[in-house]
Amino acid sequence: MNAATRYTTVQQDSRFLASLVTRLLWVRLAWRALVLIASLCLGFILAKWVLNFGAQVSYAGFETLGPQVLSVLTRINPYIWWAVVMVGVLIMLLWLRRGYEHSLAAGKSTIVSILDTRLIVSSVSNDTLDVIKWVWNAEHSPLTVGDLQRAAKLARGGKAAQLKLARAQALLIKNALSESVTQPLFQPSSGPATQATNDTQNIFPEPQMKAESVFIRQ
Repeated sequence: MNAATRYTTVQQDSRFLASLVTRLLWVRLAWRALVLIASLCLGFILAKWVLNFGAQVSYAGFETLGPQVLSVLTRINPYIWWAVVMVGVLIMLLWLRRGYEHSLAAGKSTIVSILDTRLIVSSVSNDTLDVIKWVWNAEHSPLTVGDLQRAAKLARGGKAAQLKLARAQALLIKNALSESVTQPLFQPSSGPATQATNDTQNIFPEPQMKAESVFIRQ
């Protein structure tokens, strides 16, 4: 498989995984859109009501503070209620962000059924399956939507080729280490030094100890 064919295959696998993830999460995606639209509509209604309420506010009770104070309050009145609206918008955005992050985490933890797993095995290439296996912690948890999303992203980035290269490098190092273990650390040498030692032993034989009887006089 050349580079162009491999790239096309990976792109097809990524599109398949993306469509599968969308099918598995369509209920959650629809719920997100519904909550977003409802929040925007509610926020618009509340903001309009607050601005209309602020426009009808009268500061006549502050006449005792002087006409200048009353004039300033009347002049800045619209800005006060716009500030109230902006604070409410920020609170709503923070709430939506927290809910969106919670929904994302829940979606990623969605478990892939055995039927969908069989569909994946029969639809994607071996390179993409290799990436899915590398991403998926099969010993501790079942396959999830988050695993598929991460595998699709890594597959597009060439993770399959990196895994093959890593295995080839590990095999080379393992073979080199096994060969070094089987070889003896020290091999006897038959060079000039060994021959000289043998000649010296022939010229100067070691003296033989003679046994003598020792009589102990009592």
